[in-house]
Amino acid sequence: ASGATASTSPGSGAAILGVGRDADVMFAQMLVAHHTQGITMADLALSGRGESSAVRELAATIKAHEEPVLAQARQWLADWKEAPLAANHPGHKEPGMMSAPALAQLADTSGRDFDLLWARMMQGHGEGAITLAGYIQRTSTTAEVTALAAAIAETKRAEVLSLKAIR
Repeated sequence: ASGATASTSPGSGAAILGVGRDADVMFAQMLVAHHTQGITMADLALSGRGESSAVRELAATIKAHEEPVLAQARQWLADWKEAPLAANHPGHKEPGMMSAPALAQLADTSGRDFDLLWARMMQGHGEGAITLAGYIQRTSTTAEVTALAAAIAETKRAEVLSLKAIR
């Protein structure tokens, strides 16, 4: 379905995030949007729409990984006196973000179809997070930010492997 795929087109980190502190701020802003959506998707899986216990277990794991990262990104933005991006922030295309129609489609799906669609969408979402983490590792000058990006990439790579096994 159109809109059910994530945007993972390659590009330079500087084109998406900027460099230095500008990159850190944009990364934190994108993390808030990205992980908020990931938690929403995990909550859909945890609500019992699907059949697979493996999907529910992975959704719980993803949510547990994303909640502290989301809290950290929000704290950085507060510390830096920066606001999160608006929910419909035009002009920014985060890799791995699902469109509103794609999320609505997921919410309207059940059973094995839900499990398969959720795994495919969450895989794209995770791959987008890996892409963003790679960008910030190349553009940030803040050790805490690059360390978090490295941890995100490692966690998301493992999650993507688990998601591929569900399909």
